[in-house]
Amino acid sequence: MKLRCMMDGLILPARVEGNRLLAWDGEESFELGRLEASFYEIIEAKQSEWQELARKGYRILRWADDFETSNPTIYPTNH
Repeated sequence: MKLRCMMDGLILPARVEGNRLLAWDGEESFELGRLEASFYEIIEAKQSEWQELARKGYRILRWADDFETSNPTIYPTNH
């Protein structure tokens, strides 16, 4: 999933782990609190990811106007 900060436009990869939303700024990850999440919007996510966000209490995150649904990764089976 990808999030964009509405204040400065910074795009961050993120994922839900347990009850936390983690985002990465370079090599470092940080927890994005529910209130802090109000400053971000979702620009890309799989359906399962944004459903998980809602279940974990991150309903305050908005979808960006340019939101795109991510396709699940398909791994080759001929190895």
